[in-house]
Amino acid sequence: MSRYSAILLVALLAALASAQTAPATPAFRLPTFAAQPVPTNAPMAKACSADNMLCVTVADIGKWIDVTAVGPAAAKWIGVGFGTGMIGADIYVGYVLPNSTFFVSNRRATAHAPPAVVPLQNGVPIKGGKAVLPGYWVSHFQRPKANGDGNLTVVDTTKPISMIFAFHDSVPVNFTVNAALPNSEFRGALVQHTMRGKLTVDLNDKAQQAAAAAGPAPGGAASSPTSTSASATPAASESTAAKPNAAGVSAEGAAMAGLSAVAMAFAALA
Repeated sequence: MSRYSAILLVALLAALASAQTAPATPAFRLPTFAAQPVPTNAPMAKACSADNMLCVTVADIGKWIDVTAVGPAAAKWIGVGFGTGMIGADIYVGYVLPNSTFFVSNRRATAHAPPAVVPLQNGVPIKGGKAVLPGYWVSHFQRPKANGDGNLTVVDTTKPISMIFAFHDSVPVNFTVNAALPNSEFRGALVQHTMRGKLTVDLNDKAQQAAAAAGPAPGGAASSPTSTSASATPAASESTAAKPNAAGVSAEGAAMAGLSAVAMAFAALA
């Protein structure tokens, strides 16, 4: 065997070892609490975008909060997040699965890109879609105020709650691209939002309390004093599932590619 062939063989063996030990895509840890009843006297407030296109109602139900986002009927999904901006926000995307079941996927954004699904899911879906409130699209879910999970943004309902929102009004969620991965229902792939904005929900604000008492729909609600909204140009479809490399190849795919490369190289050396 020539020196070149020996070097190539060593490199191929290293690639094979790496491929064999590539970790499989992990399953998520699912929420550890069930949906909680919302008392009729629960403290709540509703804030809306400046254009009154989307409203978010937050109710304090003890150790949890109950969140209802109501947007236009054309929406295909609605995401609301806890934070002052997209980067670092604790995001909950509501969408309808192919079996017509409403679902919520907990995600976190680390850049201005589709947010990644977090390993410990903290959202419990209540109800959503177009059938809940005629003329609107609804995303209703609950989450803990705090639970020790580093991915969860702690919410203190005694103070104003900074929130962001986004939705897409024409492109549905893609459930095919990640269908083979564990807990694929959490991994629905999104395209970039067509509308986004910020608002502040304040459970101590009398006007927001009155708006919440009038119902979750945008009609007749006062906008949040710090609300903003902006449109965005749709981008090409992108999967939100975690990827082990920049090329977007799954661990299983990388392993198979490595094995194929080794096989072809040995064939060439023979």
